[in-house]
This record gives sequence, structure tokens and C-alpha cells, in this order.
Amino acid sequence: MKLKELLQSDLVSAMKSNDIDSKHIIRAVMSSIKYVEIEQSAPITNDEDLIKIVQKEIKLRLDAIEEARKGNRTDIIDINQREIKLLQKYLPEQLSDDELKKIIKEIIAETGASSEKDMGKIMPLAIKKVSGRAQNAQISKFLKELLQKE
Repeated sequence: MKLKELLQSDLVSAMKSNDIDSKHIIRAVMSSIKYVEIEQSAPITNDEDLIKIVQKEIKLRLDAIEEARKGNRTDIIDINQREIKLLQKYLPEQLSDDELKKIIKEIIAETGASSEKDMGKIMPLAIKKVSGRAQNAQISKFLKELLQKE
């Protein structure tokens, strides 16, 4: 089942079961999808673009958690963590740290990168190769770590 169809189906299920959290988060994702479709003047038909939207929604919640930590707002942290957990089911299975490091090492070897100055050319390659199976911040972190060792 395509991701968009899965979201629609899960929204109907959440509405029937009166699952407020799922209903809220799925509607937020659907709204983001609609916004992007209007912005592009074309419907989104591939799962890769939908995955990027889900990742963006997760990133927004991770940022909200950071801000809530600064203000010591555990209630907001809990809400956002629950929402992230619900969103993650719409992403492909995430890579382990070791798998991600292995992929990044391969890209570094292929490109001949040797310092953090090369991050600009490696980062897009890594994002494309990982294709939604890891957060960009995690890719960047490991990339910096591995390039410093070189």
C-alpha cells in the first residue's frame, strides 16, 4: 500500500475508533502534504516525497522538544514524543548507527573526501543513498565524526 493510501486508511480508522492522538497527527501530515501539493501545483505521487514530509513533521517536533526542555515543560515534551512515535510508523525502517556509519564510510571512500570542507558534496549523496532511513542531523553528526578521524 502506498504511503498516501495508508495515511488515508489510518485516518479513517482513527476517526472510527476515536483515537484523538492518531487523528490529530495524521491530519497534520495530510495538511502538510496538501500544502506542498498546492505550492507545487501538482499532486505528490511518490512515496519518497511523502517520506520527506513525514521527516519534516518529525523534525518540527524534535525542535519543539528542544525548546520545551529549555523551559522545563515536560507536558509538551511528552506530547511531542508521542507524536514522533506515531509518525515513525510511516517511515521506512531506520538504519542502525553501525549501518549508517558503514554507508557514510563508503561514500567518503567513493568521493575521496578528507575533511569537513567536503561535507557539502557528501551530504546530498548520503541523504539520497539513505533515502528516509535516517534523520539528516544524524547523517551530519556521523559525517563530521568520520571526517575528523580521516
